[in-house]
Amino acid sequence: MLAPLLALAAPPVVLAADSDTGGLLTSHSSDADSTNQKDAAHDILINGMVRYGRMNHGVGLVMMSITNSGRQNHLLSGVSSPVCNSLVARNTDLEMPEHTDDLFTHLALPHGLTMVFSAGGYHLLCREIRQDIAVGARVPFTFSFLGGSSKTVDFPMVAADDDRPPPTPQSPASTASNPSP
Repeated sequence: MLAPLLALAAPPVVLAADSDTGGLLTSHSSDADSTNQKDAAHDILINGMVRYGRMNHGVGLVMMSITNSGRQNHLLSGVSSPVCNSLVARNTDLEMPEHTDDLFTHLALPHGLTMVFSAGGYHLLCREIRQDIAVGARVPFTFSFLGGSSKTVDFPMVAADDDRPPPTPQSPASTASNPSP
């Protein structure tokens, strides 16, 4: 009786370190295309900003909103940026931050829903910014989705004392890519 139920289970997701993603873990699935995920980059709207750390300008607080405007649920499988030595997820109110490090490697994005990641809750932390980024500069972030598509979105760098909430997605300047089979 258990064997037929196991055959219906979703394909396994394996977490692996990837040096091309700024040290952030990414998830990989061998059967991703069968999950109707190929439209993720088109369906997902992302807008945000990076705020320099108040105590340490080598750190950036990445705040954003993500909207799934499609009809399918999608899965975010990784985030990377060429200007961050590492990207980790944090929650301001949690005492053990290492438990949230890889949140953005397996984040469900339900259809018809906007998720906001701000300074007061879950957000990304860009550690050891690799170059001197001026306030007002645009910082690229690539969001990868189950199924192989990705989207690169530029976020503005804002000053450490800028307390604006992340902008909501409307018509972000971004690029999407779907790899060839």
